[in-house]
Amino acid sequence: MEKKDYIQYWKGTAAKDWKRVNLLFKNRDYVFALFCAHLTIEKLEGRYPDYQQALQQSYKSITTNKILARSNYIRKCLLKNLQ
Repeated sequence: MEKKDYIQYWKGTAAKDWKRVNLLFKNRDYVFALFCAHLTIEKLEGRYPDYQQALQQSYKSITTNKILARSNYIRKCLLKNLQ
């Protein structure tokens, strides 16, 4: 990729991320909205483009669902142990 391609990629993904920030804010998820805003700004600094693109190609619905299910199981175990 050439520099202009990276710039276009960063701008496009940052725009999508900013929409997500606004949805999180609208849903009153303020802390995560701020975290995603931070990521958006960081992305515009030009970090992680190849890594993120590879992740987006690797993690589709089924894979993500499996990871989220396992994460939820771990979360529930941790919560149970806090009692």
